[in-house]
Amino acid sequence: MFTIAIAGIEGFGLAHVRRIAELARAGKLRCVAFADPGANPTGESYTLLESLGAVRYPDDATLLAERPDVEGIVLATPLALHKPMAIRALRTGRHVLVEKPPSVAVQDIDEMAEAAAAAGKICAVNFQNTSGRAFRRALELLRGGAIGRVRRIVGVGMWKRTDRYYSRNDWAGKLTLNGQLVLDGTLMNPFAHLLQNALLLGEAAEAEPAELQAELYRAHDIEGDDTSCLRLRTSDGGPDICLYTTLCHAGNAVPFLEATGDEGVLRWDYANRLELRAADGATTSYDGGEEVLLDNMYLNWIDSAAGRATPYCAIDGCRPFLSAVNGALLSSGAVHPIPEQAIERRDEDGDRATSVPGLPELFRTAAERGALLSELGVPWAVPGRPFSLDGFREFRWGGR
Repeated sequence: MFTIAIAGIEGFGLAHVRRIAELARAGKLRCVAFADPGANPTGESYTLLESLGAVRYPDDATLLAERPDVEGIVLATPLALHKPMAIRALRTGRHVLVEKPPSVAVQDIDEMAEAAAAAGKICAVNFQNTSGRAFRRALELLRGGAIGRVRRIVGVGMWKRTDRYYSRNDWAGKLTLNGQLVLDGTLMNPFAHLLQNALLLGEAAEAEPAELQAELYRAHDIEGDDTSCLRLRTSDGGPDICLYTTLCHAGNAVPFLEATGDEGVLRWDYANRLELRAADGATTSYDGGEEVLLDNMYLNWIDSAAGRATPYCAIDGCRPFLSAVNGALLSSGAVHPIPEQAIERRDEDGDRATSVPGLPELFRTAAERGALLSELGVPWAVPGRPFSLDGFREFRWGGR
C-alpha cells in the first residue's frame, strides 16, 4: 500500500486531510506522518491524522529524514514553500503531490521539473479540475478531431468576492509579501483551473502558446488583479486561447470553456458537464456526474507512482500555466485601477461587495470576437503589449 505523509494541514490542507482519511479507510493509501508547525492540536485535521496513526513532526525536513517508509508527500503549504519543499522531497526519493499553483515563477517550474526528472519520481500538481470525467472526455474528443480544426478556445469566469475575501489572510490580493512574490490574482488563484484547462484543451488541439497579450485591472483596494482578459496566440496558425475573468460580478456564474472548430463547438464547465454541438446542429451532452475530484487526483498520483498511469497534471505540464500568468503581468505592465465612476459598491450583511456594471456584457462581446477590453473601446481599458513566450525562462517583478 502506498505510504504517504502530508505537510500543511490547515486551510485547504483540511480538504486534503479529509480525503486522505477516506482513502486510507478504503485501503487505497496509508498516511503515517504529518508536519505543520502551526497546526492546532485540537483541530479536525490533527485529530483525523492521529486517528489514522500518523505521527507529527516539527517540519518536512525532519519528517523526510526520520521516516524512510514514506513513499510520497502531499504539500498543502503556503505557496512560497512549494518549490523548496518539493525539491527536498524529490531529492530524497519521494513522489510529490503539490497543491496548485505549484509555484510563482516560470523558473521555479523548471527547477522542480529538473529535480523530478533527476530523481525519477512523480511530481504531480493538484489542478483537480483536470481529473473530472467530463473534462477527460473533452480532451479525447479534441484529440480525435470531433470538431475539426480548432479556431478558438475561450474561457469565462465571473464570481463575486467581497472585501472579506481579501482580508482573510495576509497574502490575499498581494503581488508581493515580505519580499517574496505572491502574484495573487484571478489567473494565479481563483481561476487557475480555468486557465490550466484552457491550455490543456489547446495542447489537445496541438496548439503551442507563442505570444500573449493581457490586460489586468482592479476595482477592489488590492495590489493584484480582480478582473483580467488574456489572449494567447499559438504557433503555426493554431487557435487563439482567450480568458475573461473577474471577481467583480454581481453573483457567481458557472465558469466555462468553449472550443470552436470548423465542424462544431465543444463546451465544458465547472459543473462537470460537457456539450458537443455539431455543425449540423446536432447536440450531444455528457454529464460527468458526482465525483470527488480530489480523490481522482490522489488515485491518479498513486497509479502514476506505480507506473500504471500518466499524471493528469505533472509539474512540467504546468510550465505553460506559469508562463501565461507571469507573461500576463509583464504584458499588462501593471494592474490598472478601474475608475470609481465605473464601479458599484454596496453593503452586504456587514461586508462590502464590489462590481463593475456592464462587465458581463463586455465579456460576452469580447469572447465572441476573441478581443481584449481595450479593443472594444472601453474608456478605462489600457492595452497590454504583445509578449513573446519564445525563450521565456525567467520572471522578475519589482526587482524580485
